[in-house]
Amino acid sequence: YSPDEGQILLDDLDLRQLDVADLRHQIGYVSHDLPLLAGSLRDNLTLGARYVSDARMLEVAELTGVNELARQHPQGFDRPVGERGQLLSGGQRQAVLIARAMLLDPPILVLDEPTSAMDNSSEDALRSKLMSWAEDKTVLLITHRMSMLSLVERLIVMDNGHIVADGPKETVIDALRKGRVGPAAG
Repeated sequence: YSPDEGQILLDDLDLRQLDVADLRHQIGYVSHDLPLLAGSLRDNLTLGARYVSDARMLEVAELTGVNELARQHPQGFDRPVGERGQLLSGGQRQAVLIARAMLLDPPILVLDEPTSAMDNSSEDALRSKLMSWAEDKTVLLITHRMSMLSLVERLIVMDNGHIVADGPKETVIDALRKGRVGPAAG
């Protein structure tokens, strides 16, 4: 979508000057409710990127913990996931989706509640690995989990579709704790 006013820049280029297909290749996206497709673990990891090497697939699987899903099953990466991924837990489905989004090593990663179905230990493991992977990336994280904020430097808080706080993470968190942000601060 084009902005109603002003411009959106990506590496100092106005987005309207970029080909939409090229822009989409620069962004990895993980929705909190996107189902997997019937097929194998490998099929779901490489969806839309069949030319990716096995080495790259294994690298991303290791990074996201999906390699454990393959190790736990006699068929490995040919393990069936079931219709909509029903043979996997919610957290396992999320790990597969994150791996898929990272497969092409996009410079921008958009994560919408990426760990909402994960247990604390799975989230901790993923978060620590994502921190090093994301060092030279732009990560846009939508989350209600405070633990995931270690991945970000800037924090934007929204309430009913309106920005109520924006700034360095520590400053915004401090303002939230002191009640200076949101309806109570009004």
